[in-house]
Amino acid sequence: MKKALVTLFSLVFASAVTAADAVVAGFWQMESEVVGNASVSFLTFKQEGNKLTGTTKGADEEPQAIAGKVEKKKITWSSESDWAGNTLALVYVGTLNDAGVIVGSVEVQPMGIEGEFSAKRVEKPEGAKQ
Repeated sequence: MKKALVTLFSLVFASAVTAADAVVAGFWQMESEVVGNASVSFLTFKQEGNKLTGTTKGADEEPQAIAGKVEKKKITWSSESDWAGNTLALVYVGTLNDAGVIVGSVEVQPMGIEGEFSAKRVEKPEGAKQ
């Protein structure tokens, strides 16, 4: 009986550990490509539980607020951008892989244009706010 309880406890504990949300708080460099246009931007993620906030900043751009969530290894976030007087929403859906890289897709709404991205953790970029 004691052995069965120890085994049960071990299984429950292992399930709880593997079910935890990924920790992505910090600085990331993201490379993306949307309809043949490649870009590099920097992300600053702040994480409280599964809630994500922070900023994204591309070359020669002002930082833009981001909001999203983490569900186990799935990371989603969005930001808004002004383009030619129109507000566009950039919606990112990715997965944190075993190498510690977030890989996924981006959709530009309301245009319905899609692309791909990958993001790697980096040291604090120059000028980044914690």
